[in-house]
Amino acid sequence: MKKIIPALAVLVLTALRVAAAQPNDPLTISNLKLDKQDNNVAVSFTLHVDRQAVRSDYTLVSIPALVNGHNRIELTPITVEGRRAGIEAERIAMSHGIRPGADSYITRNGSQVNYTATVPYSAWMENSELRLEQHMRWCCSQAPLAGMMLAQNNIFVIPEPVPIPEPVEPVKTTGDNVAENYRFIAHVSELTSLDDDYFDRFIRGSRDGSLIFHFRQGRHAFERDYRDNYNAMNELLRAVRAINSSQDSRVVQVVIAGFASPEGPTALNNRLALERADAVKRILTENNIAITDSQIHIYNGGVDWQGLRYMVAQSDMAERERVLYIIDTVDGPTDQIRNNERYRQLRNLAGGRPYRHMFENFFPDLRNAAYIKIYYENK
Repeated sequence: MKKIIPALAVLVLTALRVAAAQPNDPLTISNLKLDKQDNNVAVSFTLHVDRQAVRSDYTLVSIPALVNGHNRIELTPITVEGRRAGIEAERIAMSHGIRPGADSYITRNGSQVNYTATVPYSAWMENSELRLEQHMRWCCSQAPLAGMMLAQNNIFVIPEPVPIPEPVEPVKTTGDNVAENYRFIAHVSELTSLDDDYFDRFIRGSRDGSLIFHFRQGRHAFERDYRDNYNAMNELLRAVRAINSSQDSRVVQVVIAGFASPEGPTALNNRLALERADAVKRILTENNIAITDSQIHIYNGGVDWQGLRYMVAQSDMAERERVLYIIDTVDGPTDQIRNNERYRQLRNLAGGRPYRHMFENFFPDLRNAAYIKIYYENK
């Protein structure tokens, strides 16, 4: 009995035999490029055909296609013809008046094709895949072959870069502007805490930027016409009024430190330093500028040895190094003992000449409420 094989089974078995007869890599691709040019997508690559890609009676058809889900578009196919298959295809094409290769790249085993194709651009092509779909033809049949993935996640339209905005200068408040004009005004963020360390740092420093009110020797009454007190008072009141009358800022803390010069008893000097700071406090609370007692912090600096040391160190006075040595090394168990011993040694140094120089040139600047600082916040 003759065995009958269904036609579909014959096609499948033949396709398997054809696939098995081909080299593992009949085609290879290099120099792949995908670009958007105006409103088209251009695809180009170099196709290398193996010398045994197809048998003489067979034709390998490769179709590049852009695919994204249900959307797809095919590009110009590439046809690799065996020798006899190519002769037969040319005969058929000529008999029908068709120019061979008009709608396809036609090539042979062992050749190289510089492939280019363009298709109209469409938005669905973003994030698409470029595949090389293949099938083999022979005689009157054909069978699909495993294709080749050429590119994934294709991007043709590069998003416009998000512009980085120019940095915007923060809007300055009244407090900010006043602080630029007056060095004794500062934002409250610069105030950590009103502890001993805060005042120790000030006493050790040069006190640049502080607003100073001066007092006569042995006195604590504020005199507008003494030295530069009048201008200092106007600066203080003008700055505080500008901040507290604004809609965007307010004064939150005022710090006043009072000092005295070294001459005289320690108890008297401590009292003078405190009373001088209180005198400046009254200027703030009695001039209708919305400053209350609770916003003012008083510091009694007593005898201003560090202020004197700074002035001596910055000068070229006679016996400068010996004066600094006395200030730095003479100490005592109490403020009174320490102050008295320093004062005694300075009076006796070099016949009293360095002391008289300091008394005339430095001591007047030490009789003051030497540190006035205003801290504000923005509403």
